[in-house]
Amino acid sequence: MKHLKLTVLWLLVGLMSANAFAETSAHADIELALQNDKIIVDPNHKALQVGNAKLYEVGFDNSLTPFITKDPGLNGSGFSVTGSLIGYHIENTLKKWDSTRHQWLSAGFNERIAIAKTDTVNRVSATEGLNIRGLISQIDNAGKIHSHLSFQIDQADEANPDDGAYLLEMSLFATEADGVTALHTPSDKIYLAFHLNAGGTFGEEDFEHVLEDFGIEQQPMDAPRVDALFDWAEAVYPELFPKHEASRYIFGYYARCYDNDICLGAKDGHVFVSGGSFGALTEVGSLHTFFDEAGL
Repeated sequence: MKHLKLTVLWLLVGLMSANAFAETSAHADIELALQNDKIIVDPNHKALQVGNAKLYEVGFDNSLTPFITKDPGLNGSGFSVTGSLIGYHIENTLKKWDSTRHQWLSAGFNERIAIAKTDTVNRVSATEGLNIRGLISQIDNAGKIHSHLSFQIDQADEANPDDGAYLLEMSLFATEADGVTALHTPSDKIYLAFHLNAGGTFGEEDFEHVLEDFGIEQQPMDAPRVDALFDWAEAVYPELFPKHEASRYIFGYYARCYDNDICLGAKDGHVFVSGGSFGALTEVGSLHTFFDEAGL
């Protein structure tokens, strides 16, 4: 039991980045695997779940190029056909969030998102882009893929786009090296929720409300018991969790975040901590293991 406490303490001390729960979907790469001849997105279940789809938050947050991002990246392994290609298929036209009516608009706006890879550029707007397909990268000799697309947002007249949230819906497919002959079953749908705040009028809190209204699926949780576990952690590790904080759902995690920028959360039967220079969210064990440790 003492060894478990020391292990957990070491993991917690090593993780100290601010707002890592909020950043999990924002900066996480899209992980891929091949299972039963189907492309599986997020095989380790770290992304946000919306029905049968996975949702990734994407920020246009580079001050030098505020309307361009190369997030999220694409990482995959376990693919058996060396030289085969992974591509994307646009499942719907672009949507824009209406903060007044709290719903996605499918018409009545001029913004568009260009998806670029090498010399190929495809554009998706309210009126174009449905069923567009593009190639991303090739599977290497180790059966792996790592690549990035470039996303750029503007308006049809090339004016600056409005601050706000925008939604792309896509799936991933595979072909043989010829780029035509289909391989494997395509993935389920992926949502890319883009956050633009270049003008400073649509901040993180505004974007968080979008995701709340999106209807992110959360598994049932024994909140009182998890709260008791968090209380225990605050009592045992006051240097990490310096004062009592209220628990709340943050992007699908039941969590508490502290003034020192450390977050502690639970999701899908596991315990997570945020933080530090790694800028990552890390699982530290199962809820049942920690319930036993805390005598709950």
